[in-house]
Amino acid sequence: MTRPVLRAPRVLLVGPMSTSTSERPARDRMTPKSMAIWGTVAVVGAICWAVLALQRGEEVSALWVLFAALASYAIAYRFYARFIAYRVLRLRLRGH
Repeated sequence: MTRPVLRAPRVLLVGPMSTSTSERPARDRMTPKSMAIWGTVAVVGAICWAVLALQRGEEVSALWVLFAALASYAIAYRFYARFIAYRVLRLRLRGH
């Protein structure tokens, strides 16, 4: 009976990473398209939060709250998760 070969996942790596952005591989840098998309998400979120903050004593549509929360969660997930993976856990893609 042969034993199956166990392989390490391609996503994890263990070891130090450089903190210099110029030394990071191109796949880790944001493209102009990605910057534009995340910039738009940030602006939409900021507008929604501003509307919520400036509406004094008037009824506020639930859509303002929904879009403000979604934009905030998306930005936090995208950037804070990357920070934790690369700086705190020191993960890197393997085999690329």
